[in-house]
Amino acid sequence: MNLKKQFLVIFSLSLVVLFIYMFKWSSVESILTPTSKTINHTSNSGEESLILIKDEINSGDSISHNAETTMLKGFRDYCLEQFPEYEDFPNETQLLSALENPDLKKVWTNTHLQLPDGDVLRVRVFIDDGPNGEIQRLAVYKEDEVGFPVLIELSDEEKTNPSPEVLQKYLSMGETIHLEEALSVEQNNEEYFFERINGEIVRIDITSDRGLINCQSLDTP
Repeated sequence: MNLKKQFLVIFSLSLVVLFIYMFKWSSVESILTPTSKTINHTSNSGEESLILIKDEINSGDSISHNAETTMLKGFRDYCLEQFPEYEDFPNETQLLSALENPDLKKVWTNTHLQLPDGDVLRVRVFIDDGPNGEIQRLAVYKEDEVGFPVLIELSDEEKTNPSPEVLQKYLSMGETIHLEEALSVEQNNEEYFFERINGEIVRIDITSDRGLINCQSLDTP
């Protein structure tokens, strides 16, 4: 066999080897690709799970419910510590049930608003006795340079049984910086009265045929 034929044989064998190598690599890549996709899919599923968890957290319903229950338990424990004789003080579940009662009404609210110009406005909404039963009243104050509230004159239409639009008009004038509210409801032949400051319970009164239970935080101004 001459040199030229030897070269052709070697070249042909090289092509065959190269073809076999490429075929095997292609097969390996086809096997690896689905695995890679599966990993990516798993990663996406994990991201979706995180999104679902974040959505549950952002919904706030169960979390705020648990936070309210914890807060009420803390206040109840405080009351029992201060007044051991209040052994019949309702537990946190009963207190939360009263706060979530659809018949719960606001006795009064005091909202302090920081106005864009830096002044402070106080919006007070409260229930008052009228000639034909209870009525709602609105009073608006503006703090002077020393923080003393100065009453702003309102029309009778605004200050007596104000409409939601009137209330929104004043409550949207600035940013809420302080909120006090009193709430009451009758439940299970007992009358509950709650006072909250910036969302924190500071006072609970419970009136029943056994008498009055009153507990108030010592830090309440």
